[in-house]
Amino acid sequence: MKKASKSRSRWVFVVCFAIFICWNFRYNTGRIETLKSALAAPEKITKLELGCAYYNEIWQTQDQRWIWAFPFKLYFNQYSQVSAEMGWMKDISQFRNLRLLNLNCNGLTELPEAITELPLLRTLSLSFNQLRQLPTGFAKLRSLRTLSASNNQLEFLPDGICALDSLWEIWAIQNQLSKLPDDFGKLKALSQLRLQDNLLVELPASFGGLENLKELRLTDNKLASLPANFGNLAALESCILTNNHLSELPPGIGKLRSLTYLGISYNQLKSLPKEIGELNALTGLNVSGNPLSELPEEIGNLKNLEELYLSNTLVEKIPAEISGCIQLNSLGLVDSKVKSLPASMKSMPHLKWVYFREGDLTEEEMEQVNANLPAFINIKLVEIGK
Repeated sequence: MKKASKSRSRWVFVVCFAIFICWNFRYNTGRIETLKSALAAPEKITKLELGCAYYNEIWQTQDQRWIWAFPFKLYFNQYSQVSAEMGWMKDISQFRNLRLLNLNCNGLTELPEAITELPLLRTLSLSFNQLRQLPTGFAKLRSLRTLSASNNQLEFLPDGICALDSLWEIWAIQNQLSKLPDDFGKLKALSQLRLQDNLLVELPASFGGLENLKELRLTDNKLASLPANFGNLAALESCILTNNHLSELPPGIGKLRSLTYLGISYNQLKSLPKEIGELNALTGLNVSGNPLSELPEEIGNLKNLEELYLSNTLVEKIPAEISGCIQLNSLGLVDSKVKSLPASMKSMPHLKWVYFREGDLTEEEMEQVNANLPAFINIKLVEIGK
C-alpha cells in the first residue's frame, strides 16, 4: 500500500507541475490567429518553435521574441498550417536575431539557401521531414551549436559544415548517408555524434581530429574498418558501433583512456587487440554476436570493468586473468561455447550475475561452473527464445 500511495503522489505532482507550466506559459503569451501575423516583426524574434506542427493554436510571448505552435493533435502531419505557409521561409534572412529554429515534422523536401543567412542561429532542428540535402552555404552558420536532422533522406552532409567551429552536436539518425565530408575532423568542438541507421562504409581519414568528441553512436551502418587514428579521440567516453561489418579494431584503440563504454556487438570480429587492456576507465564492454574465439589475457587489466558480454560468440575459454577485473559485476555468456570457468573467478569480490541460456550447460557442467564461482553468485538462465 505504501508503494502504491507513493507512486500515486508522484503522478499527482507530475500532473500539477505540467498544469503549472502550461498556465504560466499562457499567462505570459498571447494567441495569434495566423503564422503570417506572427512574423510581422522578424527582427524581434529569437525562437521559432514550429515542429510537429499539426496544431490549432499559435502563441507568442508578449515581447514578441518567441513564437510557439501548440501541437495539440496528431504528431506527424505533412499538411499542417505551418507547411501551408512555408512561403515565408524564402525571406528567413530577415530574422537576423534568431537563435533557435525548430521545423521538425513538416514534410519539408528542401530548405532555402537563405536559411544560412542567420548569423546568430545556435539550434537548428529539421528531423522527420523529407530532406535529401542541406543548403550548401552551411559554412556561414558560424554560431550553430546543435544540428538535428534525423529521419530524413539525406545522402550527404555539405562540406561547409566542417567550418563550423562552434558545432557541438550532430544528430542525423536514420538517413541515407554513405560518407562524411573529408574534412569532418576539423569540427574541434564536436562532442556528440549520432549517425545510427545510415549507410556509412568508412569514416574519413581526418576523423581522429575530433579531439573533444565524447559520445559516438554509429549503430546499424556498414563500416568495414576504423581509421588508424581512431585512438586520437582522447575525450571519447561512449562508443557504440553495434551491427556493422568490422573485422578488426585498430591497435590505437588502447589510447582511448577516457572510454567508459564500448559496444561492438554484432560485427565480424575474430579477435580483440591486446591493447584493449589499456582502457583503464572502461566499465562496460559488449562484444556479443561476433565470431570471437578467445579473449586476450590483457582483459584482466581492466580494473574498472563492471559488465562484460560475450553472448553468441565462439569463445570457449575464459582466461584466468579475468580475476583481475575486480569490479566485474555481470558476465554474459548466453549462446557462447563456454562450458567451464577458471578457478580464479572464485575470488572476484563484486561478481553477482553470470548469464547462460537454459540448456547451454549439462548438470555436470553446471556443477563445475558453480564450483569456481563465489558462494553468493547468481547464475541466471535465460529462457530459450529470449
